[in-house]
Amino acid sequence: MKPLLAVYPGTFDPITNGHVDVVERATQLFSRVVVLVARNTSKTPLFSDDERIGMIREVFKGRKGIEVQGFDGLLVDYALRRKASVIVRGLRAVSDFEVEFQMALTNKTLAPDVEALMEQAGGLYGEGAAEQPLLEAQRRAPESLNVLVAVYRFYYYQHRLEDALAVAAQALSVTSRRLGIPLDCSLLTHEHLSQGGPAAMALVRFHLLSLKARAYLLLRLGRKEEGRAILIRLLELDSHNRLGVRQLLEVAEGSAA
Repeated sequence: MKPLLAVYPGTFDPITNGHVDVVERATQLFSRVVVLVARNTSKTPLFSDDERIGMIREVFKGRKGIEVQGFDGLLVDYALRRKASVIVRGLRAVSDFEVEFQMALTNKTLAPDVEALMEQAGGLYGEGAAEQPLLEAQRRAPESLNVLVAVYRFYYYQHRLEDALAVAAQALSVTSRRLGIPLDCSLLTHEHLSQGGPAAMALVRFHLLSLKARAYLLLRLGRKEEGRAILIRLLELDSHNRLGVRQLLEVAEGSAA
C-alpha cells in the first residue's frame, strides 16, 4: 500500500493539548503527518516562528512519522508539492487565540485520582463543564503546574480573563518558590535566573512564559501600564527576544499611543 501523507496546518501559537490530540489521531490514519506552522500570518503571534516550531518539535521529539516545518506560501501549493493525500483540520468551539504553556515543561507524574479528573475534564471542554473536575484536581494537587495550566486554559477558553489571571498568579507563586527567586518581576535579575543551572532552565522558562501570559491578560483587561511594565522587564531579561516579548510590547505601546 502506498504511504499516505497528511498535512496539518496552523499557527500553533502555541501548540495545545487539542492540537496534539489531532496529530495523534492523524498518525493512526496516515503513514506520515506534517505539522505545518504558518510563518506569515495576519495575527500578531504570541510566540515567534522559531519558538512555535521548536515547541512542536520538542513535543513530538523521537516520534516516527511526524514532521514539523514552517511555511509562508499558499497551503495548496505546499500540499501539491509534497503530494499530500489530505489536509487535516481540527474543529473546536473555543477561542481562536489559545494560550497554553508547554506541558512538556511540567512532566511530573500526576497521582491516579488527579489524572482521572484531568481526563474527565478533557472531554467536557466543548460544553464548558470542565470547571468542576479541574477545580477538584487543583484542590488535590494545588502545586501541580500541569493542573494549573489546564485550569488556566479552561478559563481562557471561557473568556474568564480575571480567573485566568488569578491562576497565572498561582503558577508564578509556585515556580518562584521552587526556583528560590523573587515573585516580583521588577526584582528579578539574570543571576536569579541562572542560579539553578541547566537543570532548572525548563522551570525558569515556564516562569518567564507565565509572566508573559500575565502581562497579556493585563493588557486584555485594560490594565495596560501593569502589563507594559512586565513586558519591559522581560525584554530587559531576554534581550535576544527568545520569548517573543518585543512583538507583544510593540502592540501594547501601539494601542496606548
